[in-house]
Amino acid sequence: MTGSCQRVRSDYTASGRSSYVLVRNTGGGANGAITWYVKNNDGSAAGAESNFELGNASDFFADGDIDGDGIADAIVWSAGATGQFKVRRSSRPGLTPLLVSFGTTGDDPKHIGDYDGDGIDDLAVYRAGIGAGAPSHTLIRLSSSGKVRDLVTGENGAFPNGGIDYTGDGRADMAIQSNAGGGVANIRIFDGTDGALASTFNFGAPSDVMVTGNHFGTSLGDITTIRGVSGDIQWTTRDGQTGIGQPAVAMGASASDFPLSGDFDGDGLDDYAVWRPSATAGASKFIVRRSSSPATPLEVPMGQSGDYPVENSRTH
Repeated sequence: MTGSCQRVRSDYTASGRSSYVLVRNTGGGANGAITWYVKNNDGSAAGAESNFELGNASDFFADGDIDGDGIADAIVWSAGATGQFKVRRSSRPGLTPLLVSFGTTGDDPKHIGDYDGDGIDDLAVYRAGIGAGAPSHTLIRLSSSGKVRDLVTGENGAFPNGGIDYTGDGRADMAIQSNAGGGVANIRIFDGTDGALASTFNFGAPSDVMVTGNHFGTSLGDITTIRGVSGDIQWTTRDGQTGIGQPAVAMGASASDFPLSGDFDGDGLDDYAVWRPSATAGASKFIVRRSSSPATPLEVPMGQSGDYPVENSRTH
C-alpha cells in the first residue's frame, strides 16, 4: 500500500521526503554552541547540504512544524525551573528564534505533535509521576489557543512515545509502555484530546525501545519496537489498523548505530533507518531500508563521530 494520511516528519527542505539531519557541538565543552547540518533528500545520496547554529550541547533536540508552513522547524529545549523551547522557524529563518517558556527540569520535551488538529504542531512535554506508581502527565501547549492541556498518561515507571496520531482522528496521541509481567510489555494509547484510554494491548517486551512511525500508510500510527539481537537491531511493527504484528526485520548494528524512522523515499510510508558514526573521515553514514525497495538499503554518507541524528529523539 502506498500513500499516507499523516504528514512527512523531519522534512526541512519541502522535498516531500524526510531530510538527513545531524547536530554537532562546534563550540566545544559541555555547553558548546550547536551547529545543525541538513542534507536535502532529493532521492539520492548527494543532496545539497546546509547548516545553521541553534542551541547548546546541554539542550534537547527535536523538530516539528511550529509555523504551519509544511516544513520542519529546528527545535531545542533547555531545562530549568522554567524550561524554554527555542524554535528556528523555516518561514523566517533569518529572524530571532521563537522562544517559548514551557516545562521544567526533568520533563521529556520530545513528544511534539499536532494534538489539536489545526495542522500546526504543538509543543509538548511528558512529566513522570513523582514516585513509584504516581500518575504521569503529558502537558501540551496548544497552537490554536496558547492554552496548556494537561492529560494524565500512565504512571511513574512507564515509558512514553507521543506526537503521532494512533487513533485516526487527525490529532496526536500518547502511547505508554509498561511491564505486563512474564517478559511482556503492555501498550496503552491515551487520546491526545481528553486523555481517555483509547486502547490497550500487549506487544513486545518491557525492555524494548519504541520508535515513532507510520509504516502502513493508514490514518493510524503504528507501534514499532526495537531490541538488540545477536549484534543486530531487530525491528518489529504492529499494524495500527489491524493490530497484527509483522515479521521482525534485522536492520542496523546494535553496538554502534542510532535508530530512527522517517519517510526517506517519499512513498507515504515510514522507513527503518539508522545513522552509523565512524572514526574514519567520510565513513559516517545514514542507512535506510526503504519501504519502496526493502532489499536494497540506501547509504547516505554524512557526519562524523560525535554527531547526533535529530530524528533519534523520537525513540523512547
